[in-house]
Amino acid sequence: MLKKTKGNEKRNFMRSKVTMFVVCILIIGLIPVSVFADVVEITPEADAYVNISSPDTYYGSWAFTYVGTPVTTPDTKRGLQRFNLSAIPAGSIINSAAVYLFGRADGVLSRVDIGIFPNIGPWNEGTVIWNNKPGYGVMQSHTIVGTAGGDFYRTWDLTALTSAWYNGIWANNGVMYSGLPSTGGGSATFSSKEHPTVSERPKLIVDYTPPGGSSDEEEVEADTTRTKNICQRHQCTQKRKQKNSYC
Repeated sequence: MLKKTKGNEKRNFMRSKVTMFVVCILIIGLIPVSVFADVVEITPEADAYVNISSPDTYYGSWAFTYVGTPVTTPDTKRGLQRFNLSAIPAGSIINSAAVYLFGRADGVLSRVDIGIFPNIGPWNEGTVIWNNKPGYGVMQSHTIVGTAGGDFYRTWDLTALTSAWYNGIWANNGVMYSGLPSTGGGSATFSSKEHPTVSERPKLIVDYTPPGGSSDEEEVEADTTRTKNICQRHQCTQKRKQKNSYC
């Protein structure tokens, strides 16, 4: 009878160890990849476009932004935007940032390459025209905009420039969009911040780690360590019950 009791205790102990091992593996596997980053969506505080064919006309209140050089006319149009980053807490780390514009290519060309550049001087939405537009710096990224599928959001990476704005390395005068020669010209139309459909308005989406926060890797490592400690404590408890001793 004593042998049988000891055998049952041993089997129960082994079953408990196996169960706890499986549970620990499942818990560790459920730790999220991103545990501390925040995301903010920012609508431009100012946007406009300028047109070389009407160099003294301002278009800051229009519901659309036109960019590029249409094949059918000699116009050159450039878009301008500026984003206020005050919604991001001071001392944060910028992990990624991207601009989203809703629209498509125009005219007979099925695609147009559009680059995004930092403005190197101030401008005002209500007064900016072709003749007083600011200069611009090095291109940050570019995107091929097509006609296929109709209007939808197109994306430009803006991580480096957003981080430079946020950290005061580069004055935040916003960005300029310009057509590039790689697709042989062409133009595109995008909804502006004045567009009546809110969901189609441009936006800058920024992923950041707030001050005092840990990086994703640090948080995952910490959570994994905590989970392992819980498992080890449970196993230690089981050993004490089995052997009537301390770990």
